[in-house]
Amino acid sequence: MDSLEALELAERKQIDRLRPKAFTDLLSISNNSYLIKGLLDSGAMSLIYGETNVGKTFFVLDLAIHVALGQPFFDCNVNTGRVLYIAAEMGTGIKNRLKAIQKHYQIDDIENFYAICASINLCSNQEDLRVIIEQIKKVGKFDLIIIDTLSRALAGGHENSPDDMGKFIRNCDILR
Repeated sequence: MDSLEALELAERKQIDRLRPKAFTDLLSISNNSYLIKGLLDSGAMSLIYGETNVGKTFFVLDLAIHVALGQPFFDCNVNTGRVLYIAAEMGTGIKNRLKAIQKHYQIDDIENFYAICASINLCSNQEDLRVIIEQIKKVGKFDLIIIDTLSRALAGGHENSPDDMGKFIRNCDILR
């Protein structure tokens, strides 16, 4: 399946999600599984926000490492998952943070952790989305995809613009 077919399949799934379901069908919907119990559902979309320079990136990177390792995160059970961390803001600066994590947790490798170290555009066009989907196909499905930071992924768009955020969220849904 090429990237255009993947986008079309994602769009068909979006349309199917709006299909009315009968009462008994609703009762048979399974509960979402979690990546981090009580904090992060599998297949969900979440946003972590806060003031600048308060440690959001460290928090999210630590969360990602715990999912990749399958280790409890702040006393919450974690299901092991493959993680794609899109370091859109720090690029190759992620190396120093990963070395610190390696040292802190006394680990050599995290086989379930992958990163893209480049700014991306998930707002004004779908070219980066298409390329990311193609790259994911090459290495396999991910259970958690983190985009750090929102402002870098908007590529000139505005976080407070409903139009720009709508485009971003639509592209995240396709990626999901």
